[in-house]
Amino acid sequence: MACADLPMSTQTMHQFAMAVYALYRDAQIADSSRFEAQLFELLHQSIDFDAAWLGHSTLTEQGVVLHSSTLHALPPSYLSDWSRVQHLDPLVDWAKDSPQAPACLSVADADLHPDFRAFLAQHAVAQALCATAMDTELKTGLHISLYRRSIQPAFSIAEQEALQAWVPNVRAAIALNRMRDVEHTASGLSTATWGVALVSQQGVVQMANPRFAQVMRLEWPEWTGACLPTTLSLSVAAGQSKNHIGERIQLELQPREDLLMVTVRPLHLSSQLSARERAVAWHFAQGLTYKAVAKTLGIAPATVRHHLRQVYRKLGIQDKGAIAWALSQEQPSAASPNRRALD
Repeated sequence: MACADLPMSTQTMHQFAMAVYALYRDAQIADSSRFEAQLFELLHQSIDFDAAWLGHSTLTEQGVVLHSSTLHALPPSYLSDWSRVQHLDPLVDWAKDSPQAPACLSVADADLHPDFRAFLAQHAVAQALCATAMDTELKTGLHISLYRRSIQPAFSIAEQEALQAWVPNVRAAIALNRMRDVEHTASGLSTATWGVALVSQQGVVQMANPRFAQVMRLEWPEWTGACLPTTLSLSVAAGQSKNHIGERIQLELQPREDLLMVTVRPLHLSSQLSARERAVAWHFAQGLTYKAVAKTLGIAPATVRHHLRQVYRKLGIQDKGAIAWALSQEQPSAASPNRRALD
């Protein structure tokens, strides 16, 4: 079932580059309800296929949760029919075990279960090519399955290579398209410090900006990323809470069609810093040089530089003025370093 190793090829590089450019351009201007359907037109430029299935899922402790799909040249009943035989689909196990490589199957494969072969025949699928892209932090993924009605010609190595290159770009473009609307709704938020996500009514994370997981783990360090923490999911399902203020974060939930938009930020930006990083940042923000900070705290200048790199990374900022602003958001007693606490 697994496809052969894919050779490096530049034969269709220009065509692919232009199609990817169109993909990201459309992601920024197309209505989200039509964008995924338009993707199949772009895919046709690189790969010949008769039908297709694009699906979004989340890998939870209970298994794979499929939360949205877009079908191309397939009846709506395809998904319900597939759900009855999904445990027989060899591509499901492959996607979990080898998500970085494309996979192929054919109705002629000897090891296909008869019931799954019957399902393929019911929907006139003779062969399939599938590739996935996973977010390892949030446990969310996207798969694209392309189908042909005839067993010949088989999907070529070049077509396998093309789909493998397409999928991560499609996933990123869909995220851009959806998060554009979400972050427009949340206009005024600083995307450098706020996390934004779309979750189901059951608390399953479907889409999030890169900051979301970082901020969530300030409050729940062991959070695995697939679903909201249990306490939040239960309150959301019961309709009991739309806001949460924890020890280190502030979280708000807003209905958005059949989903929830979750915004989360640190209670104080510098709550992400260690005591030593906070002290270095505070003195540096007062106008001291690297050497002066090092002398004040009794550490090496190289150590000061290391701590400042961590400060910039954790706060998502780039200059001394931004550090001063971040620390100014706290109460003076919290922002000013306690020398004893550092020793």
